[in-house]
Amino acid sequence: MVGMEGNDTDEAFTAFVAAHSPSLRRTAYLLTGSTGAAEDLLQDALVRTWLGWQRVVPATAAAYTRRVLVNLATDRWRRRRYRTVTLDGGERWADPAAERAFGAVDDQTFIVE
Repeated sequence: MVGMEGNDTDEAFTAFVAAHSPSLRRTAYLLTGSTGAAEDLLQDALVRTWLGWQRVVPATAAAYTRRVLVNLATDRWRRRRYRTVTLDGGERWADPAAERAFGAVDDQTFIVE
């Protein structure tokens, strides 16, 4: 039957996910600190693991997936770190007391001998 070639691969990956999901979920939670973000991270890592499943050695599949988790978490952290933030109305952030102090100094006349 056409399409049945991947059945063993599907079963192996499904068994891997069933056996290792709890520990991988804990790792994802430790990386993100949030249950929702951990679920998203784990889902993305499992997709990447599935895409590379032909290259993965079954004995080291959990370690491979943990490495994917760490790489994805690092990528997300870097993207969030370099996000551009714009401030509206920069004048409202000025300290009025500091402005008065600088204005008083500007108004003084200095005599240099």
